[in-house]
Amino acid sequence: MILKDFTKLFLISLSFTLVLGISHKSFGADATLLQKQIEQVNKEREALIAEQEKLERELETVNKEAKTLGGAVNSLDATRKKIQADINITQSKINSTNLNIQSLENSMTKKESQIVVHRKAISDALQALSEYSSRSWAFDLLASASISDVWRDRSQVESLTGKLEDEISFLRETKTILSKEKEAKEKVVDEQARLKAELGGQKSVVEENKKAK
Repeated sequence: MILKDFTKLFLISLSFTLVLGISHKSFGADATLLQKQIEQVNKEREALIAEQEKLERELETVNKEAKTLGGAVNSLDATRKKIQADINITQSKINSTNLNIQSLENSMTKKESQIVVHRKAISDALQALSEYSSRSWAFDLLASASISDVWRDRSQVESLTGKLEDEISFLRETKTILSKEKEAKEKVVDEQARLKAELGGQKSVVEENKKAK
């Protein structure tokens, strides 16, 4: 019967989805590892910021006392330390953007794979449903052992139609999330470019200070 073919197609699509879900466990593991790395980088940056604030206070104190040659030397040394602290923080932010970009790319790859699966399930279901719907009640009555079989088959078709609608809904939702993740990645990439330019400027100041010594 056509219904058996339809059910078979839908179950194949469903099993394909389940297999894909199992394969995505690796994505989940990668995401967990990346999240831990991001948290570690953020924690390290908090320590760097605390050190930076300490150096800023020291620099303010030294600058107030920089009236003598010794005070000027101390001021220059404190300035170098402060600039190096700025560099460390900027580099930490760049490291964070690298991890965020990697995390977004992994998630986007997963979403793209899910879209392929949803489209496959929808295509198979629509094809089978179309074939079944083209058959008349009279044909089903002749092909079935009893009227109850026909009613059961029609009821199952309605149930599978609902599942088809769910697949379409999942597809739309996944495509929306993917679009948002692409936008988020673009923003992170732009932020990374800005940070790298800032880092280059900070390193230039260090080089100029070395030449001035």
